[in-house]
Amino acid sequence: MTTESGNCYTESKVGMNTFLRIISYAGNCPEAFAAAWDIFQRIERLCSRFEQTSQLSQINQMAGTARMAVDAEVLKILLAAQKVADFTGGAFDATIGAVTELWAIGGPEGKLPAVSERKEAANLVNYRLLDINREGVFLPQPGMKLDVGGIAKEFAVHEAAQTASNQGLSAGIIDAGGDICAIGARPDREPWRIGIQHPRRQNALLASVSLQNWDTVETSGDYRRYLQNKDFFHSHIFDPRADDETGELISVTLVYKRKEQLLPINGTACMVAGLAASRRFLEQLPGVEAVLVTNKLQVFITEGLENYIHVLPQDMKQQTVVLKRKVFQG
Repeated sequence: MTTESGNCYTESKVGMNTFLRIISYAGNCPEAFAAAWDIFQRIERLCSRFEQTSQLSQINQMAGTARMAVDAEVLKILLAAQKVADFTGGAFDATIGAVTELWAIGGPEGKLPAVSERKEAANLVNYRLLDINREGVFLPQPGMKLDVGGIAKEFAVHEAAQTASNQGLSAGIIDAGGDICAIGARPDREPWRIGIQHPRRQNALLASVSLQNWDTVETSGDYRRYLQNKDFFHSHIFDPRADDETGELISVTLVYKRKEQLLPINGTACMVAGLAASRRFLEQLPGVEAVLVTNKLQVFITEGLENYIHVLPQDMKQQTVVLKRKVFQG
């Protein structure tokens, strides 16, 4: 879908299992838009676990049998995933694929699996067994599966932003279902202002953030895809270290200035790890700010955001806690 209003030109598509949008505030930039869309399509073609011909699916199919040679982008994504796994103690694990496939949350066959099925799938999750070298990627146990949906999308939106900028997009936004990269400066020279979805109110904002010192906003939440049946609720985010659902944090937003390398944390890892562990992660990453929302709808923000965030619901604004870096002892 394409819309145009003055110098604001927008193209929207569905891809990578989410809603994708590219906005230019400097008029139509066809070369930049085409190059950015090519990035998204290529990463999805390489890394989709739903496409049997993708390189990711072929790695899964060859688990326990043979090593799979992969393209450079797949290698970069998997190495980035391993970096997050190491940094977070396994709170993020790209070998979670057997679990996500079993539950199929967000798909037409989503179900609550039997306990025995869940244990069998959980036993196939161990990022330390993922073997990556110059010759390719190998999963040593039959039945092991990769799922890099979250981090592949993060990689793609960063690459798309850099590519669009290189192709002449001087002022714009690239939005991949909550992962947002700003490019250049707004025409009015004001900071970009990005909204954060309320985790419990549909079509409502929790807060807006002024990107005074940053250009990237990434949000993960349990409301994006989930399985619900009467009193049972399970989001699409799993704790790879235990047969249990995440729960303390229901939304995590990271705000930072992007660099060539992806961060060693992401929203999924923070949601799995919980509030105390997320604070410890952030203590080691002074350039990264965060908005953490608990299941009691209490908002925690890192101190660097204090003057640049506007929490909108009055009740949540009143109980917002500013986390000082000096007390990040965990």
